[in-house]
Amino acid sequence: MTNLIRSAFSRLFKARVFWNATLFCAGLGLFEIMTTYLDCKNGYADTYIDCGLFAIAPIALFPLAALVTLFVGCEFSDGAIRNKIVVGRKRCHIYLANLLVSVAAGWGLILVWSLCYLIPGLLLMEMESSLTQILTLYGMLLCEMAVFAALYNFLTMLLGNKATAAVVCILLTIVMLFHGLVVNNRLEEPEYYSMGYVVREDGSVEYDGEMIPNPNYLPKGSPARKRNEILRDFTPGGVIVQIADLREEHAVKSCLYGAGWFVALTGAGILLFRRKDLK
Repeated sequence: MTNLIRSAFSRLFKARVFWNATLFCAGLGLFEIMTTYLDCKNGYADTYIDCGLFAIAPIALFPLAALVTLFVGCEFSDGAIRNKIVVGRKRCHIYLANLLVSVAAGWGLILVWSLCYLIPGLLLMEMESSLTQILTLYGMLLCEMAVFAALYNFLTMLLGNKATAAVVCILLTIVMLFHGLVVNNRLEEPEYYSMGYVVREDGSVEYDGEMIPNPNYLPKGSPARKRNEILRDFTPGGVIVQIADLREEHAVKSCLYGAGWFVALTGAGILLFRRKDLK
């Protein structure tokens, strides 16, 4: 299996899609920090780099989906997987080698983004969040990137066609992120809202008028709120939205769910790939 992993990493570093994804994340990191700095300088945001630090959380999923599906899918189109099986490689080892490379590629994209964002960012602005909070959010992000890498590898290894796998993975990512956004927004609904408000010169908002009960508010302890809280922490899309919003209150629970997703996807993928007919 060690030779399979070395071979996979060697192919990864030679793959054009890997370097395209890396350059995309690097450019996006530089663009995000410059946008954040200009907004802060013009008074549109706080003078801290925290607000855009984890904007990569939902965005990085798309280059990762393209990278995994095209990289792993090429092994099917080139007949490399069939050749490996012919020479005696075990299917579970082939699956795990591709999985490990996919996870490493996802973490690499996060590293590139972070370096391109933080190096100029720390020179231009200050950080408001504590080091513990930042490290916790990074731990959550690395965990969820591993889950999504396992999901993309699972679908690509079973579908076998890189074009089909790419479309399915990107569409599924959009659905999962949208679902996570809806669930988080439902939980953030205020108990009351005002029909009138005043925007002051400093940009602050002062509500003026009678406070009206919000029919969309989910009372604490209600079955609907508990159900949405479980979905928020259980679904990978819900956790990604939390990370982008700098919310790490449920980090332990989210990471435990993430570990469960990773093990389930890996186990199911290995079992199904063993039965797959490689034509």
